[in-house]
Amino acid sequence: MTGRQRREWSARRNVTPPGLRFIPARFFDNPIYAADKNSQKTLLALLTNLKRAFFDGNWEVFAGQYFDRAMGRIGLVWRRMKFLHADIMLLAVNCFWRNRPNDVEVTALGAGAAFESKWIRQRDLKGHLFSYPETDERYPTLWSQQHAVLLQLLANPDPQMQAILAHPENSALLERLIGLEEFVIPEEESRTKRYREIAQLVAEMLVVHRQDVTAAASPGGVEAEVILPSIMPDEFADNHAVKLEICMRWFSSDAGQVAKIEVPLGYMNVRAHALFHRDFLRKQTTAAVALPTPPQVNTGRAR
Repeated sequence: MTGRQRREWSARRNVTPPGLRFIPARFFDNPIYAADKNSQKTLLALLTNLKRAFFDGNWEVFAGQYFDRAMGRIGLVWRRMKFLHADIMLLAVNCFWRNRPNDVEVTALGAGAAFESKWIRQRDLKGHLFSYPETDERYPTLWSQQHAVLLQLLANPDPQMQAILAHPENSALLERLIGLEEFVIPEEESRTKRYREIAQLVAEMLVVHRQDVTAAASPGGVEAEVILPSIMPDEFADNHAVKLEICMRWFSSDAGQVAKIEVPLGYMNVRAHALFHRDFLRKQTTAAVALPTPPQVNTGRAR
């Protein structure tokens, strides 16, 4: 029984294996390796801990390092797996293009925590397709490692870093890495509501409202058309700063650019909605600046 098997056996039973004794397997105990001079020279060139492990059978020198070494070995396999995954995805796309006569609609969970319809267009799959792995050489990190990095970033006093962490798009990531389900992030609900409204605005059209703009000047009056979004912002209840920022981000995103080309009326609907948020935000800012400063009353006694 090797040292590792003995420790696993003891951990499962929480007792010392009766009548068993750990016997280290040394290099020269194996006659095949002992007769191979090349293997002996290779092992002699290793580091001190490796030589103690292979020659003396003392694997306790690596206590606490098993995980790091295992992750190092996984890194060698991970790079090959990325290329394999890229090649398989390219074969899957070509197979899909050859066997699907029409466009396909699929559902995916969107940013607003609701399922959205996505279309795979046949015209987008024509031509020469290439597939390549991600350039990032890091393999998947553990939640504990990401949690430790988050704590370091939160302790960073740099105002720019704090502004990045306070961005509404990072609220879901912060909630997941903090690990507390009861932890409340104030802007997360506004972010989710905003993406749901954007999906609804894209699917709807602008509303044309007619109103009399010259009734006071002339008896007959003149009607004018006022274009309004299908969903009007709530001037009192909405967080206009957060929602306007999310709208501006959506305009520059891939989803916004696709909507601008394929659904221009829905894109204009979102734009009109964002303009109302901008006007309401300017109105709130102006009102806050115009508030008079309360007079200071000196209650001290004159001497």
